[in-house]
Amino acid sequence: MAGAAVSMIRLRSMAFAPTGSREDSRLATFLDDVYEREVADRPIEQAQLGRKTDMYGEWDDFSDAHEQECVESTAHDLEKLDSSFSYDLLSDGHRLSYDVFKFNAELRLSNFQYRYHDYLLRFTDEGAYGPL
Repeated sequence: MAGAAVSMIRLRSMAFAPTGSREDSRLATFLDDVYEREVADRPIEQAQLGRKTDMYGEWDDFSDAHEQECVESTAHDLEKLDSSFSYDLLSDGHRLSYDVFKFNAELRLSNFQYRYHDYLLRFTDEGAYGPL
């Protein structure tokens, strides 16, 4: 999200040892698909990851219309997460992935209404600065 909006934490389910559970592998596939879809939509992040795609050298789309699309995708992903996976069948590691994804998605949705709110001054280690 543009500006001061919160970005999604990229928690990859591959960090956890596979348990062989069907539900675990379904969740891992879902999380990987969401991650790859979001990266495919962000040329700047692709460059940071060292991926040279056909979007190499381009900027992300920071328009309000695109932000609306991203929030709608997040809402759809959250709905799919809640309706498609049984939390009780997940291993501990995949429950953590589920919880973190859900927390970040809900945070992104709740913060969206404040996307135009910004501080007049920002404070960093180098001091205060204002909008350019």
